[in-house]
Amino acid sequence: MNAGAECVDPGKALDDAWIKARKVKALGVTGTRPSRFMPELQPLADQGFKGLNVTAWYGLYAPLKLPRPAIRTLRDTFQKVLQDPGVRQKINAAGIELIWEVAEEQTAKRIEADLKRYRGVVQAAHIKAN
Repeated sequence: MNAGAECVDPGKALDDAWIKARKVKALGVTGTRPSRFMPELQPLADQGFKGLNVTAWYGLYAPLKLPRPAIRTLRDTFQKVLQDPGVRQKINAAGIELIWEVAEEQTAKRIEADLKRYRGVVQAAHIKAN
């Protein structure tokens, strides 16, 4: 028997022929809460993999010295676009679960936390770029 593991976006997994054909079984999600795409799957951290919280995320970045009014305009426009039903439909079709964090401070804290976390993983696993 060959056992392997793969991480996929829950939205992609819904369309995955292997899951539909019941050739593989989804065991859980790597985030801290069930995905709305597959709400029956519980977080792996709740299944004995303590501390496991791995999620992909996207950010909107601008030059450091961009004036505050321009940042507000970009943020507000981006948020408005993300509320468009057509845009939401395309995002959902791509298997992306949209969680909007408005405050730049939240994003900055997330970047710092991810850097700290993954720096430790890279060092512990002796991962090197080649």
